[in-house]
Order: sequence, then structure tokens, then C-alpha cells
Amino acid sequence: MLFAILIPTALAQSPPEPSAPPPASEVTSPQTPEERPFYVLTRGAFAVPFGAKGDIPAASIGLGLDIGDGQTLGLRAVYMHDIPTGSLAGDDPPPYAWGPVIDYNMRFEQSQSRGAYLHLSAGFVYGTPEGGTNMVVPVGEVGMGLEFRKRVGERELFIAPELGMVPSLFNEDGPLVRLEAPYAAVNVGVMSF
Repeated sequence: MLFAILIPTALAQSPPEPSAPPPASEVTSPQTPEERPFYVLTRGAFAVPFGAKGDIPAASIGLGLDIGDGQTLGLRAVYMHDIPTGSLAGDDPPPYAWGPVIDYNMRFEQSQSRGAYLHLSAGFVYGTPEGGTNMVVPVGEVGMGLEFRKRVGERELFIAPELGMVPSLFNEDGPLVRLEAPYAAVNVGVMSF
């Protein structure tokens, strides 16, 4: 008799059966490709070439897209001023150089307000030495940075200091890739959702 009372009571208190997950067609991803955020940034940097006298200041503006999984792809216009002799530009450098660069950033595990990232870029700059012809130099950057973000409405402001190296690519007189200069940079921008 006691078992006849306890068994229905225990069954009534047992947790319900878990429900089946929704069909794949009903699962919505947090961002569809049409909703991927884009960013606009400004970048200030300077590089110190090995074997040169002085540094190379550079300023950039750029834009790009979040391509998912913490990765971004962007395009930047770079301007360099007062290029010293002995750098990639040789013994007769142009007074200034500019050109396009493609950026790739991969963010690591991060919180809502900060995180670390790997930065890779490749492109070229060109300038014209006084009395000379156009000088085109392939450039790249390999760096690591820290990104700090603040959400404001539907936008996210960010500042990201970065350190890295500038390799020279496709060298005629030596190895295919050679380290040319360490650099320091600060990126400031906004990501819009």
C-alpha cells in the first residue's frame, strides 16, 4: 500500500523529458552575411629601419568587414613622409610615398571590452625621388596588438596599440623575405553593426 502511494508521487516529481532541439531551418545565427559589421579606422605608426638614420612615420585611413570567427579583412591607404636613406627605398629615397595595403586581423579569445589580435598586411607604396623615376616597394606588416572596445548604441569604438615587424618581400639581392624594421602603431576607429 505504501508503494502504491510513493510510486505515483515520485513519478509526478520527476523532471520532464527534454524537448527535441528546433529544426536546423529554425535556428538563427547571431549574424547573417548581410548583417556583418564593417569598420572605419585611422592608424598612426612609425618604423625604425635597420641600417638607416631615422625613422619612417606613417599615417593611414582604412575600412573593412568582419568576416566571422573573430576575423576582419580590410583595405588601407598608407602615407609615409620623410623616408631616410638606407631603408627599403635605398640611397636616394623619395620625399614621401603612399599606396594601398590589405589588412587581415584575427582576434583571439576575448571579453566584451578587450582582446588580443594577430595583424598581417601586404601591399605596396611608391614615390618619386627628386630627378628620378617612380620607385615601387612591396611592403608588409606582421604584428600583435591589444584592442579595447566601448559599445555606444549600435556602434563600437575601439583603440588598438600594436607592435610588430616590417618584412621586405621579393628581394633581388638576398633572401625572398627579410626583416627590415620593427614598428609601433595605434589604430583608432569605429565598428558599425
